[in-house]
Amino acid sequence: MRILEGIREEFGAGCLADRSVLLCTHATEATIELVRTLLHLGTSVFYVPIEYSADKACVEYICGLEGCAVISYENVPEVAPKIDVILEDGMRISALYDEKWDVKPGIFSIEQTTNGIFRLGGSGPGGVTPPPWPVISAAESALKLGIENSITTPEAALSALVARKSVSLARKNVLILGYGSVGSGMSAICRSHGSTVSVADCDPVKRTLASARAFRSLDMAGMNRVLPEQDLIISCTPDDDGSCLGAEQFLLMKDGAMVLNAGSGHGEISRIMCRPASHALNRARIDITRVGDDLVCRLAKMGACKTVTILCSAHPINLRLSNGTPADAIDPVFSLIVLTIIKTKPEALYGGVNKVDADVEEYVSRLSEKAAAAGTAAAAAAPANLPRLHKSGDMADEPRPWGELRRLGPDYSRSFSVAKATFKPGTATDGHYHLTSDEAYVVLGGTAVIMTWDPSDPSVTSDFAVGKGDYLAVPGGTAHKVFVTSADDFACLVVASPPFSPWDQFFPRVPERALQITSGN
Repeated sequence: MRILEGIREEFGAGCLADRSVLLCTHATEATIELVRTLLHLGTSVFYVPIEYSADKACVEYICGLEGCAVISYENVPEVAPKIDVILEDGMRISALYDEKWDVKPGIFSIEQTTNGIFRLGGSGPGGVTPPPWPVISAAESALKLGIENSITTPEAALSALVARKSVSLARKNVLILGYGSVGSGMSAICRSHGSTVSVADCDPVKRTLASARAFRSLDMAGMNRVLPEQDLIISCTPDDDGSCLGAEQFLLMKDGAMVLNAGSGHGEISRIMCRPASHALNRARIDITRVGDDLVCRLAKMGACKTVTILCSAHPINLRLSNGTPADAIDPVFSLIVLTIIKTKPEALYGGVNKVDADVEEYVSRLSEKAAAAGTAAAAAAPANLPRLHKSGDMADEPRPWGELRRLGPDYSRSFSVAKATFKPGTATDGHYHLTSDEAYVVLGGTAVIMTWDPSDPSVTSDFAVGKGDYLAVPGGTAHKVFVTSADDFACLVVASPPFSPWDQFFPRVPERALQITSGN
């Protein structure tokens, strides 16, 4: 995560030594880098992992970091008096706030998700009473909306669907619920995979935007009319009270339909459908059972039966089945959050929701460009283009039945690889060939016979007697086998272009006359 690395280098260790941060987000490898960055900058970190995406290995790693304490939601009131900044996903910490809490003056929070901002001050089961501290909305920054929401969250969700659930999007009727930043990105990707996409949204402006991009646009009533046609229903809404997909909508769905949550929580789907149980509704029977990580809803009415599957028990599939937003996409978002902590003066904030400072977004963008330029420069200066001295210690030893192979590391060159092979007297290699790599043998000492043949016709062979100073080129696709004929070790350099790969090594049938070649001939 190059931008976070740039922040660590630019601001140095200890620049936030007087800050204490309470972090509540998903446990991923990217979160580890965020915590490491905060610790490097001197903050004390209390981490509350979100339960349904708490990767055990990631949580254990974070727990082992010096200066970081992993706590549960129940422990939050105890540590609240120590906290200067709250970083949260979905307003989960703010939702716990009680007037009995003792909080520090100047405390503020940074909310990462649009769902969290939507919940703030909202009514209904999912609403969160505004806390007494200011909130900074990283969710509404151009970087967050343009990179994570619109591109990588849809990519991660659909990748998990295709790879982990073995579902193809081609020729599917897909209904996208919500045409915000995530829904618009999801719609575009589904269309690119061959889906017929419909979009439903209660906002007429968003419906107009969807229509302008040639998607079938529907209001909520229209959504109900098309539900019986849909193979896949994807929720991309910030709703948290089950008003988007209730039990009535499930009764309308076709047999075999799948419901996928790409939102931030799991409240977009009716709570009735989100737990194993049996229900009688509208003279229908609904039996919900958990099968693996999914909820299978079996619906029966008037002798008709059908099944609808809620993938990942209504939790976001990209966080339940994979590692969430890819690290290179979450890097600018986490960098934005860290830089906001560094730059924010609490006294300059006002109550309610504050925007991320435009200067912070520009700063992160410049660091991103700098990191990209550094990566380009590093690629341009790869070892293939610059002189590089290797010592004997740079060679990796690979024991072989016939002796020893010492190979330069795989990063030596993008064009070729080099190895030194030392054969014991009287030994021979297995016959093999490479489909893509040409090889060259430069003999350093001893003598050998190198037999070559066509892998498809081992009856026709050629023998090459080689000694010190000789050079033999073996084109790709040519099978070859080395027989040592000297009383001393046979040593040579083996140069392969493109570089050697164990995947490009094949073992054909060895010619009969290979058995006739013996040491000393």
